[in-house]
Amino acid sequence: MANDTYNPNATDGDGDGMVQDGTKFERPVGEQLEGFNPEATDGDGDGLVQDGTEFERPVDATETEDDGVITSGGGKGSEEKPALTPVENGVIGSGTTKATKKAAPKAAPKPKTDKVALFSDRNLVWQGLGKIVKGYNFVEKDAAPQWLTLEGVREATPEEIKTTLG
Repeated sequence: MANDTYNPNATDGDGDGMVQDGTKFERPVGEQLEGFNPEATDGDGDGLVQDGTEFERPVDATETEDDGVITSGGGKGSEEKPALTPVENGVIGSGTTKATKKAAPKAAPKPKTDKVALFSDRNLVWQGLGKIVKGYNFVEKDAAPQWLTLEGVREATPEEIKTTLG
C-alpha cells in the first residue's frame, strides 16, 4: 500500500513491534489510530467508507462460495475468509485471515457536508458556477443560493432524497 494510505490490517514486517513504519500512520502492532472505525458503513453507496477522512477506504466486500452460492462476508459459521496476506520477505500473496464477527450496524452519524441537495426541472449551465441536470443534484453550499435564484430550481428535502435515492 502507498505510504499515504491507512492500512488497518498492516503487519510488522521487520519485527520492531510497529506497523506502517515511517508513515503518518505508524503505530504499535494491534492498535488502530483514533478516528478509525472498523465497523464503518457505506452510507452514500459510493463504495467507500469514512469518506473524506484519512481513513477513507473501499467497502470490505470479500466474497466466499458456499454450496455454489456466492455471498458477501464469510458465510454462516465461517472461521476464515480469503484475503491478500504477507507470505514472506514483504511479499503479498493469497491466503486466508480469520473472519471477524461484526456487531449489528449502528445508526450512522449524519455526515457533515458542505453540499446542498437541489432539484431542477431541466438541465442548466451557469458560466463560472457549473451545471446541474434535470432531477436531483448536490452542489457546494456556497453555490446553492445562486442556483436557487433560477426558475425551476428548488432545495430538495432530506425525506425526498431518502425516498428517491435510497
